[in-house]
Amino acid sequence: MKLRRRIMWFDRFVRVDGKLRIVAVTESGQTEMLTPTEMKKAKLGGEKGNSISFKTSFNEWERASAREYAAVFGVKSHVTEQHDVYRIPSTGTSVVVPAWLLQRALLSDSVAIVKYVYLPNGLEELCSPILDEREFRTEMDALRPLYGIRVSPSVPQRLNWFYAYPSAYRTWNSIYRFACSGKIALDLPAAEVFMSAHGHYVDDVFYARSIVIMELKPLELPVEWARVSATRYFFEHGMRQHHRARKTRDSRLLPTNDGWKLTDGEWSVIKEIVSSRREYKENNGGRPLRYELRDILNGIVVKMGTGMGWTELDDSSCSYNACNSLHSRMQSDGRWNEIVEFLAASRGTKQ
Repeated sequence: MKLRRRIMWFDRFVRVDGKLRIVAVTESGQTEMLTPTEMKKAKLGGEKGNSISFKTSFNEWERASAREYAAVFGVKSHVTEQHDVYRIPSTGTSVVVPAWLLQRALLSDSVAIVKYVYLPNGLEELCSPILDEREFRTEMDALRPLYGIRVSPSVPQRLNWFYAYPSAYRTWNSIYRFACSGKIALDLPAAEVFMSAHGHYVDDVFYARSIVIMELKPLELPVEWARVSATRYFFEHGMRQHHRARKTRDSRLLPTNDGWKLTDGEWSVIKEIVSSRREYKENNGGRPLRYELRDILNGIVVKMGTGMGWTELDDSSCSYNACNSLHSRMQSDGRWNEIVEFLAASRGTKQ
């Protein structure tokens, strides 16, 4: 079955002739039955939209509404709450992610892995632990005879983590357990991740339609028999994207004689541009700003002027999450281009 590129919400699992199938709902309200492999190949449809990168710990995640998420992407009927959706607190915004996207980000894009996820003891069938005096690792016994199969270079690292850490092992097994009960869900692991997301803003909420986990740090000890010295796991596909992102800069920006940060005169103009579209709600009973708006703008100008990565911003006056989040919104609605044009004209004249 060849899936068309369209918006499709994966709502729940059902059994058809004893086999697991996903009930997918389209914008028109029609439902279709997909296999787990077809779900793995599918996308939520449409353009990726804006992007945001941030660091988060899974223990901070909260539950959100599947109906609300699906409605943002145009699917407004036949949606149940059988698909877990999470709200991730982040500086200046919240990120909403469905469980299916998180499963995909943790497991990799390899279709070869899918059938082992939806089996009892699937991890043990897929790979075996290698117990010797060297670093703990796994070998993918099940895939060895399948010559030419495409497996992401990051898959071995992911499997090592799934096998060696108690909560990660529970996460793997929970995907099948929830599927058998009709749910698209998983137990969240004890870990901190650096991730990027593409999606769309609705006010202060970012609804992700795709996510990539670039780096994972376990927040627990491995099982006793696993000799593990690694403190972080790098998911290489994501890291390549991250390194490309680090090199991005806006060549129109120039520093002043005192560096990249805004002068008082520049700020008097730019704060009017930023405030013209951005609603912080501090005067309407909403939560107050954690950081000064000028400090956030300074961080954005430093990053986009130098080309450094967001996470390289080392300023106690604000966080890189706040800078990245506001920059993404301003880039989407045109304010960032207006700011850069003003700074280019102002600083270019003074050089």
